[in-house]
Amino acid sequence: MEYQTRAQSSPAIDAGLRQYMLSVYNYMASGLALTGLVAYMLFQATAVMGPTGEIVGLTNLGVTLYTGPMMWVVALAPLGIVMYMSFGIRGMSASRAQTMFWVFAFLMGLSLSTIFLTYTGASIARVFFITASTFGAMSIYGYTTKRDLTNFGSFLFMGLIGIIIASIVNIFMQSPALYYGISILGVLIFVGLTAYDTQKIKNMYMAYDRLSEATKKRIDGLDGLNVYDYASTGRVDLEQDISNINHWVHPLVIRHPDTGRRALYVSPLITARIEGLSKTESDTLLEELFRYQEDDEIIFEHKWSAGDLVMMDNRSITHARRDFPAGEPRMLRRTMVEGVSIGP
Repeated sequence: MEYQTRAQSSPAIDAGLRQYMLSVYNYMASGLALTGLVAYMLFQATAVMGPTGEIVGLTNLGVTLYTGPMMWVVALAPLGIVMYMSFGIRGMSASRAQTMFWVFAFLMGLSLSTIFLTYTGASIARVFFITASTFGAMSIYGYTTKRDLTNFGSFLFMGLIGIIIASIVNIFMQSPALYYGISILGVLIFVGLTAYDTQKIKNMYMAYDRLSEATKKRIDGLDGLNVYDYASTGRVDLEQDISNINHWVHPLVIRHPDTGRRALYVSPLITARIEGLSKTESDTLLEELFRYQEDDEIIFEHKWSAGDLVMMDNRSITHARRDFPAGEPRMLRRTMVEGVSIGP
């Protein structure tokens, strides 16, 4: 006998996703424009130009920024912002994260202003277009690929930390071989991170951000009572005694412990009510969430046959059976291959 199981999955690309990704790229382009503008304006304020356009010296501001202790502040300030955001982003509000993004773009402009003192405008433009083309190609790959890039994230991040440490060490060693090694590894790592982060941003939209801003604000911090009555094929009736039925209170929105990906943790078969709301408010909000979760565009549906093996990351997914006879036992073996059980 065959049964069907449904689970949230990445849907086909829709207009909402394209608009979402476009807003992300608009932020990136705006940040890049701010970085470039700050770098160029600071260069103009710190360099003394000769009659033919060559650099013949530094202004007082340039001497202060590029030859004294301030040189290290200018060079390492963006790294400090990156470290702060990396370790604190999960507890950071959206407005604060946005502010830190603009601060980072500004400080990056200060740090990159030195490239105008070292390289010609033509070489800077050439490298910019090569980098932009590479970024675009890998971003398209991350956006369209069916391959799950999640497992590469931790390795790429460790590689990034290694490059940062090696770069700081090489400031003092001045090793040409180490410099070229860092450059080659840096290109490979950032190419991989571009594809990984693009897919991650896309998945974040599918898991949570597809909800309206009003709905996200309403469910922020709310918990749901989940009743695991496997004999039932419909909504749980709280008029009955549930003391002998497994039940737990879980957040309506769960966050993946490794990727930070958010997902709804509600199901018409188990979520009975939202804690802290009246019955009317709870039922109305749950019906809205159930309609979202039952959207065919974000559902993967598997028709079970004897011997099937399905693997899923249960930490950011909801799953439920369909057309399952109430009086027939579930002949299904579930095996945990990684993680710690904290409930059903």
